[in-house]
Amino acid sequence: MATSTPHAALVDGQPVGPVEARLALIGPGLTGGDGALETVGVWDGRAFRLEAHLARLRRTLHVMALPPVDDGQLEEEVRTVLAEVTGDAVLRVVVAGSGRRVVAVGPIPDRPTPRVLHTVPAPWVQPVGDGGAGPKRRSLGGNLDARRRARAAGADDALLVSVPDGWLLEAATFGLVVVTPAGLHVVDPALGIVPSTTVAVLADVAAGHGLPVFAGRHDVEVLETATEVLLCSALRDVLAVAQVDRRRLPSAAPVRTLLSEELWRLRRSVDG
Repeated sequence: MATSTPHAALVDGQPVGPVEARLALIGPGLTGGDGALETVGVWDGRAFRLEAHLARLRRTLHVMALPPVDDGQLEEEVRTVLAEVTGDAVLRVVVAGSGRRVVAVGPIPDRPTPRVLHTVPAPWVQPVGDGGAGPKRRSLGGNLDARRRARAAGADDALLVSVPDGWLLEAATFGLVVVTPAGLHVVDPALGIVPSTTVAVLADVAAGHGLPVFAGRHDVEVLETATEVLLCSALRDVLAVAQVDRRRLPSAAPVRTLLSEELWRLRRSVDG
């Protein structure tokens, strides 16, 4: 059966073309990064873990002291832009500080695969006092600056580390899973990172296969015993990196293979 990934967008519930949608994303209330953003993978026309993404968006608005959205209205707008999509796509949901809503769908961008990471201190990421998690703001200035610093050091992406404690956080634009002989290590979002929906899925998959999963605060020294360092996001497959700083990782990545296969199955499943 033929699949389709047309461009479709709504701004405040009104259909617009791709150009108008892009202009809306740089309009008042968004140019300063003031607002919440969710990027959702769409597989075979179905948005994967949409409810988790919208719940995270609601929390971000709350943490940023912005007005809540009308859940029913937003869900209807998502259904509208996905109505003609039968293939793989990216769904973006943006709520600006001004209250403007942008819901858009389009092709998944083709981006290079990061293979080498460079650790970069991330003083802008601070623990969350209420024990929750960091909000997913539109502004990623600190993370993108860290990625530029990593590339200047000859790496592909940055692996963020907390200051002054030296806890592992996340990659600049990816969630992080570290595999050691003891099991899988995932980061506690209370350290101030955005809770990754894909990391949560992978942790559930690993536990379902009997692999120990340690969610918490992990010192950067855990990388010394890592057998695999995995990156993930809503739009990408599970990726195994080859090197972190000067430490090369084994070429075999059996945990990555297992998680990748299971993630593919869940994304394509009607019940996933």
